[in-house]
Amino acid sequence: MKKVLFILSSLLLILPAEGYLGPGIGVGTLGFVFGTIASIFLTFVVVIYYPIKRMFKSKWRKTNDPSVEGES
Repeated sequence: MKKVLFILSSLLLILPAEGYLGPGIGVGTLGFVFGTIASIFLTFVVVIYYPIKRMFKSKWRKTNDPSVEGES
């Protein structure tokens, strides 16, 4: 019974917390979010871009390489 009274009295006497978060925490949070999104985007770009780049580079070398034309 004492525990119930203690819990009820604690819940009734809760005061609002007064705290201040300055603009620095917001700027840091935005920087963190932007950095995370940018790193994920760049990871996808690198994973998709480099194999395509290598494919086009090998095709370009085959079509513009004079040694390949001379062998056939």
